[in-house]
Amino acid sequence: MSTNLYVADYIRRAIASDTIEPPDISRAGRHIEVLESIYTGHKMGGANTAETAWQTAARMRPEVASMFSVLKHIYNSLDLHKIPRLAYLLDEYPIYEASQNLLVGPRGTGKSFIAVDVACRVAQSDNVLYIAAEGVPFYDPRILAWHDHHQKQNRGNLLMYGDAVSHEPKEFEPFYEWVTREIKPVLVIVDTVARCIAKGGGNENDATEMGKFVETWERFKKKGASLLMVHHTNKGGTQRGSNALDGAADSVLMLHPHEAGFSLRNDYAGGGKNRGRAQSDTMYFKIEGHAVGKYDSDEAAVALPVERKEVHIDEVGETLTENQMLIMELVSDSGGMLPKDIQESIPTIPRSTCFRTINTMVNAELLTKAGASVSVSDKGKRIYESQ
Repeated sequence: MSTNLYVADYIRRAIASDTIEPPDISRAGRHIEVLESIYTGHKMGGANTAETAWQTAARMRPEVASMFSVLKHIYNSLDLHKIPRLAYLLDEYPIYEASQNLLVGPRGTGKSFIAVDVACRVAQSDNVLYIAAEGVPFYDPRILAWHDHHQKQNRGNLLMYGDAVSHEPKEFEPFYEWVTREIKPVLVIVDTVARCIAKGGGNENDATEMGKFVETWERFKKKGASLLMVHHTNKGGTQRGSNALDGAADSVLMLHPHEAGFSLRNDYAGGGKNRGRAQSDTMYFKIEGHAVGKYDSDEAAVALPVERKEVHIDEVGETLTENQMLIMELVSDSGGMLPKDIQESIPTIPRSTCFRTINTMVNAELLTKAGASVSVSDKGKRIYESQ
């Protein structure tokens, strides 16, 4: 490894790791003083102090800063195993540590209840900052209900920010500096993306502006904080606005409302995404009223995990159409088929009608996608067998 590559690798590890070895004088060359200042900072206060020492050195040695800005992105393939794997912040949700995560769903179907559940769980041990961009008063009954239902003490680690936060530098800079200095959150929840990007004068449909929004908020990742962005779906049921937000996310949880609750899906077919691991199993929830303190059950409620059958209470006994029955019979016998093969195998259904029916059955969770093919879901099997 060349001197410059060694220096870049050392700086990168020092400002992101809990431990760091003393710099190697023979490998650091003329940059040894920079590395020694970073190492001293790390001994005094860990990675955060090492980063402060590096920022000071970078101002004094702009040529090193320029070199680092490029070479920090280069890894020797023999050293890839040294890079920490993405880890989940909680056992209950596929939300990654120090990463961008996305919670998406239709308006008024439970996104904030899930966000509160995540926030309260993390706040049992660490600081959480919740950007309540649509107003703080709504959260008191939900947070009280969560702690009362789960019989957990409110440790005061959940901090609510009662306004939207602009991503424009003149407003975001002081916000970021004070939050990282005074709160040091492990998790930052932005509820909602629409309110915050609008406050900064941005347009969520513009890829450049959404990219700027994402890049600004991702600064928290450098401090080891996870981000959970709460976002809306459009009328078609997919993420609203530019896909720059989805592209930046390591994990996406898509909320789907059902008869008596909702599901959260991390799989691609369900609108989700999991960059670091296998897609998580679908999770099912219902919102249950929970009277607490001065709040009755119409005001206070919690999101509770349930079995699938509890949120699909009328699924068995539903009537499939004639075309759906033909498709279900064919796919059940095959175990899985490509849509074009289904179309060719049922000449009595016009091709365009067959394609639309397949999409309808996927959206209704009668069929499930696996790559390009579709197969019968558990729900579809139960309904098909009940006909």
